[in-house]
Amino acid sequence: MGAIEIRNLSWNFENKSILKNIYLNLEKGEFTSILGPNGSGKTTLLRTISTWLKPRKGTIYLEGKDVLSFSSKELSKHMAFVPQNTNIDFEFSALDIVLMGRWTHLKNLENESLEDLEIAREAMNITNTWEFRDRIINTLSGGERQRVIIARALATQAKILIMDEPVSNLDIYHQMEILSIIKSLQHDKKLTVVTVLHDVNLASQYSDKIVFMKDGFIKSYGVPEKVLTRENINDVYDIDVYMTRHPVMDCPYVIPLYTNKKQDTDNGKIIMFDSIKNLRNGK
Repeated sequence: MGAIEIRNLSWNFENKSILKNIYLNLEKGEFTSILGPNGSGKTTLLRTISTWLKPRKGTIYLEGKDVLSFSSKELSKHMAFVPQNTNIDFEFSALDIVLMGRWTHLKNLENESLEDLEIAREAMNITNTWEFRDRIINTLSGGERQRVIIARALATQAKILIMDEPVSNLDIYHQMEILSIIKSLQHDKKLTVVTVLHDVNLASQYSDKIVFMKDGFIKSYGVPEKVLTRENINDVYDIDVYMTRHPVMDCPYVIPLYTNKKQDTDNGKIIMFDSIKNLRNGK
């Protein structure tokens, strides 16, 4: 039995079908990345898994139990969600933000205990954010703030971590830093990680499994070697690529060959520009 099983899932918005007959089995303890072009349904899928959205049809099972049968507090003990937008409107300290992850373990009107504080401190140490504990959250950089939000998710002690584009708008150093932290947590704490990414090469390096989505459908799912093929990438992104192996990580490595396309009004066909090399040479 997988950590998350999705059966015949569909979701509509104003008569537009966003998710279409999704079947997916996400295994316990694996790092799964969801990739696809903008508007393919990636974020909607995450929000449906985490019950932010209710499906039009189909069922999502969390360790064999319908996810909609959980109360929000019960669900938060099993599943933590890291949103794409980490801006917070109130002037909370970083430690206050992380302690919010403990609400699922507290009774009504109960204050955090020394144990809760210790759990929060451990989460902040893991994410290298303890030094920011007294800083106001919105005075931190994007990478620092993202690590605090991940620490809050860890403080829930949930075994499933759902993340929506956790490294978008970050420089390459902070992208690698955050994904390396998550990968270490997956290994050390046996976490199940499900995340939306845009960079296919980062997904190749860090993922056990990859989901390719397009137009609300799952086009391919499996290990990077199976999913990251020239044919699949051409189908999903409408772009031609050269496939090779990463010289250090020994995983699939994608080199885009075409950067643009234009409409040929004479015959109605889409014509890809030649490779970057040919463009640079003026051919």
